[in-house]
Amino acid sequence: MTPRTPTVSAKPSFIYHDKITKGLEMIFGSTRESVKISDINVLEMLKLVPITPNSISLLSGIMGTGKTSYARAFTKVFFKDSSLGMIKCDPDKTPHEILYGTDVASETVYTYDAAGRIECTHEQFVFDPEALAFVTKPIKFANEISRSNKAVQDALLGLFQEGEIEYKGKIFKTEKPFIALLDQNPLHLQGMGVRELEPALIDRIDISINMPTTGIFNDLAIQTNKDSNYFLEPLLDYDTMKEVFADVEKIRKPLGLKFLTVVISQSLRACKYKKDISSPIFIESIDCATCEYKNDICSSIEAPIGHRHIESILKFAGSRAWLNKREEITIEDIIVVIPFVLSHRLKLKARAYMDSDCAYTWIKEKALPYVVKQLTIYQEML
Repeated sequence: MTPRTPTVSAKPSFIYHDKITKGLEMIFGSTRESVKISDINVLEMLKLVPITPNSISLLSGIMGTGKTSYARAFTKVFFKDSSLGMIKCDPDKTPHEILYGTDVASETVYTYDAAGRIECTHEQFVFDPEALAFVTKPIKFANEISRSNKAVQDALLGLFQEGEIEYKGKIFKTEKPFIALLDQNPLHLQGMGVRELEPALIDRIDISINMPTTGIFNDLAIQTNKDSNYFLEPLLDYDTMKEVFADVEKIRKPLGLKFLTVVISQSLRACKYKKDISSPIFIESIDCATCEYKNDICSSIEAPIGHRHIESILKFAGSRAWLNKREEITIEDIIVVIPFVLSHRLKLKARAYMDSDCAYTWIKEKALPYVVKQLTIYQEML
């Protein structure tokens, strides 16, 4: 029997890399439609979103931090405005109102006699269901997602998961690859009808980015940009970006780095005592003070999470490598994206917030440095 020759995947060619770089400079530059971001870590992640296929990102922040402007800006530069499907969420809106419409047409019906002659005619209306732009367009933007009700969030989850949605017996498919952006304002700054996102939808979101408030120099730059005579220019379109997406997916993810990603994930997911237990009764009975792992970071985590975030980490690590023109990911890529991938998924115990203002800060400043120190052991094994 002739042994099979292992197939080697093609290397990325970094197609249109110069235009992607130029487009990002424009989006965060000095045109009238540009967006100003004060946090360099947030800026780096925002640069990865447009080149990460089949990704779902959550943008959080107070009003006026550039969430909607960012979505419109990268769509215009890389995909053209016609590729954007946008919905405005409201507690009273149903999935039928947000995701679907009805095309109403009038047609003439003829009645014939036995000889084939027309006896009479009458008009009747035909109601044909159709999907709205958010469902069919490749760039999806859900404004104020935390104001949507459970039914809408369940419908979005089905759309993101299956790539299609059913309405009145018809199947509507989304364009693939797609990029979905969800945004929300702080819950305490909103009115009635605001709710936490459904856990299943939260787990489906790849990254969460907290849009920072602007400082004095960014505010000055924003006001200066408003007087600019320059506007964003379309550089690519969706068909071209599909070539970029395919190239990004060629970034190599070595098995050793996948293993290290899993090691980090295991450390940040749940109680070391028994990681697969998710019963609330079990969680409430855990006494970290008497546990042999009481000083480990797992003692700060309230409940276990699934494993879907591992795929999100590797996905955005690949995009970061591509943007930096590297053929494979590095451990640095993984560490950079982890806080954004896990901050919306992890629920911490109250005492963890004594030193950290949010899950993102705790992961970045407390958990990751602790875990990275232990990675040396595994790297030596590899």
